[in-house]
Amino acid sequence: MSSTDRNVIENKLQSIKDPKKVTTKQFLSDLASYKDQQLFNLITAGSPPSSGFDDDFADVVITPNYIRRVVAPQTCAISKQELVHLVKSDHVQV
Repeated sequence: MSSTDRNVIENKLQSIKDPKKVTTKQFLSDLASYKDQQLFNLITAGSPPSSGFDDDFADVVITPNYIRRVVAPQTCAISKQELVHLVKSDHVQV
């Protein structure tokens, strides 16, 4: 075994043994767990707290659910007036 081969093997062993060095698997694992945590927070988050009384203005901006915006953006209302219109159109007429 030549000295260069020995140095290469020792360098590889040192990089494996170094606990401070971040590995690709660890990085991807951390990224996946962060994504899962954010998705859990998104799904379990309720609606934002109300201001104490309900204004019946038609121009009040509504923040639609993120998942609904991605999956079915055509069903998301932007204002209260659109929300009322969408709900009326949602009922099946007999």
